[in-house]
Amino acid sequence: MSFEEIFRRWEKRNSESGDPADPDGGEKAQRERERLESLLDQYPPDPAFTSESEEHSRLEKPHPRTLPIDDELDLHGMTVEEATAVTQRFIESSLAAGHRKVLIVHGKGLHSQDGGVLKQAIRRFLEKHPDTGAMGTPKQRDGGSGASWVMLRYRSR
Repeated sequence: MSFEEIFRRWEKRNSESGDPADPDGGEKAQRERERLESLLDQYPPDPAFTSESEEHSRLEKPHPRTLPIDDELDLHGMTVEEATAVTQRFIESSLAAGHRKVLIVHGKGLHSQDGGVLKQAIRRFLEKHPDTGAMGTPKQRDGGSGASWVMLRYRSR
């Protein structure tokens, strides 16, 4: 409900409930309405905060899951140490390039004896990294559980 609609309802309610004991009640209410309308003319409601505003929808932050992937890194066949070093360089270069969301393909670990060692190590590395924020599992077409998307965090320097 917009501010204008709330005001109109209030105005209607006050005009209908005139006090018969107060002969100037109607005049007082009219003066008050005029005063409030002049205030609205001087200080109109900010359209960014009204639900009808198109600008309001643009001000809402999109969910990280819905943002496009700006770049990707494939870690298949690497050891944990190699993958961690390559991921560190990838994050640095992605930040320098102004990327917001990146995809890291680590694989599911189906061919290793210990399961998804690389997946677990890279996830832990990303969770602790100061330049990374939200992360998640992408859709199947982007790698599913064999990949992770991560939002990059830009810090003021």
